[in-house]
Amino acid sequence: MKRKDPKQHIRNVNEMIIKPIIQDDDFLRLNVLNYARSEFRNEATRLKPANSDPIDFTNIYNMSVAWDYVLKHLHTTIDLKEVAQINHIISMNNNEDITGGAFRYAMAYVLGQPAPNPVKVRDLLESAVYKMNKDKNQILTKAFDIHYDIITIQPFSDFNKRTARIIMNWYLLQNDYTPVLFNHKGDNTQYVQALRNRLNGNVKSYTAYMCDRTIKTQHAILRMLNSRIH
Repeated sequence: MKRKDPKQHIRNVNEMIIKPIIQDDDFLRLNVLNYARSEFRNEATRLKPANSDPIDFTNIYNMSVAWDYVLKHLHTTIDLKEVAQINHIISMNNNEDITGGAFRYAMAYVLGQPAPNPVKVRDLLESAVYKMNKDKNQILTKAFDIHYDIITIQPFSDFNKRTARIIMNWYLLQNDYTPVLFNHKGDNTQYVQALRNRLNGNVKSYTAYMCDRTIKTQHAILRMLNSRIH
């Protein structure tokens, strides 16, 4: 059944069900974080197109390291330095000539369209991060926005989507929300299509997909918590 306000549904599940379960139980809270870490480290593999290159285990490991960095610095303000640090971690020991964490200096394409001019990248990213941190209202909207903004700005030479997902989930965790995981069958095509829809002006379609993934993640976390409690 289609929900009239999926964002409100997400907030209600978070505030009225998940948070009361874990807020006074460090063991259950840790279970949520460990579950997310386990799923998130494999996300890059699950989002790979079916005809893409073989699994890159270095990248899977790097996602785990990035997630651990987030948990260690959970309440650190997310600024340009931290966004660059996440990209640096994700880029470690890659087989390509990529300087992780450094803003790109060449023209690039995103989803088949030209990305912003490199000279504008720093200012655009700074503006997006400022908008995210400006206040504590509309957490979900701003989380989905920073994810989209990092991808479409393409501030780094590579791994922008992975950086965007880490930053989005870092921000959500900072504000006591569960993360968003893209580990469902079909996400490898639906994820890119949702981004392309927004790039073409269909914000509603993008938001609907992001909400759907958030709701499915909440359900998976609740199933995991129920198995631990019972």
